[in-house]
Amino acid sequence: MPTPTISKEDAIPAPKDFRIQDYAEKMTRMYKGKEECVSIRCKAGMIDNVIDKFGKEVQISEVTPEAFTATIPAAVSGTFLSWVFQFAGQIYIVGPENVKKMYEEMLRNATTDLAEQQFSEPDRDSWKL
Repeated sequence: MPTPTISKEDAIPAPKDFRIQDYAEKMTRMYKGKEECVSIRCKAGMIDNVIDKFGKEVQISEVTPEAFTATIPAAVSGTFLSWVFQFAGQIYIVGPENVKKMYEEMLRNATTDLAEQQFSEPDRDSWKL
């Protein structure tokens, strides 16, 4: 078998209108879940994380020196809720109410699992990963 060599040509050329940011945004929302317009409240230092995840076109409002609100398109699923969770209270979901409730249920199940040291049964229509 011959030794492989690296070609100077792309195996699959990128389309002319290809933008890595557009691709990344689609990948963010590719996970199972209904796409919804979600409002999140964030500490001021979280702006880079929000832009990295959802792009520069994110709607920002209610800006104060301490915090801001972002309105984002997100596929609401365990993946999205886990993204919010990783910031340990520096980002929280403002609405819509159904998304807030999904997040609260995810947190409640996690704390119950930890306290009881057994797995809970998530609601059938809930945040399942």
